[in-house]
Amino acid sequence: MNRAISKIEKDGAFKELNESYTPLKLKAEFNILDSVIRLIPDTLDTSIGFLIDKNVLLFDNYLVYRSSKHYKTTQPMPDVWTIVICNKKGKFLMEAGLGKYEREDKLKIQLIKEKEGIVEKIENYNSEKARYERDEIWSYSRILWYSINIFESKHISPNTRLANIIYFMHRFIVYLLLVFIGTNCYNIIAITKKD
Repeated sequence: MNRAISKIEKDGAFKELNESYTPLKLKAEFNILDSVIRLIPDTLDTSIGFLIDKNVLLFDNYLVYRSSKHYKTTQPMPDVWTIVICNKKGKFLMEAGLGKYEREDKLKIQLIKEKEGIVEKIENYNSEKARYERDEIWSYSRILWYSINIFESKHISPNTRLANIIYFMHRFIVYLLLVFIGTNCYNIIAITKKD
């Protein structure tokens, strides 16, 4: 049973890790940025001001332009935008570097910074993946979540009288603890609102 629980939790940890980092997308974005950076010659390094003026850069296989960041609840913010990279047919490939840029900033330097950020994310992903492969999946938050939801687990079905008593006591203590924490949090919030 312990191996089954460990395998389910390990699979869950890998799934969360892949959803959090999306490694295939990171590698694709790394390759795109690497290609675009190599196409920008050092002698003709374009300043961000060129993109600020709503121009489009055309490289061998890529179009690069700026895009204002839109939010569902607000208007576009004119001073905060991203660098958009498309293929030469205009198909969207990726957005890079949300920020407030100065006209003198160099496009190549900004893309290199974005690429370094992706490299860091890939390294973090590989580090977490290696840790999970060594079966080091149990963090405090994972143990807490597992303990709270243990009653919904398919792995626990007490068969003996003693197991049923322990199961009931565990469930009772956890619920009592949650009620105690919830009540105290409510009281703390009520006191701070009065002050």
